[in-house]
Amino acid sequence: MPFVKHFINLPFNFILLDSRGHGKSDGHIYTLGIREADDISCLMDDMTERFPDHSFGR
Repeated sequence: MPFVKHFINLPFNFILLDSRGHGKSDGHIYTLGIREADDISCLMDDMTERFPDHSFGR
């Protein structure tokens, strides 16, 4: 992930996501967006719960 260093000092927050079946995530099967969309939705719900005073593009 050498590209991450380019984002560290920027004036905004970001989330890195390792999608199912890719990188170091569990599983070997990906569904071309069907289950992955649910993963993103769960991530957004979790972030909204953890940081209620922030907007996450919803």
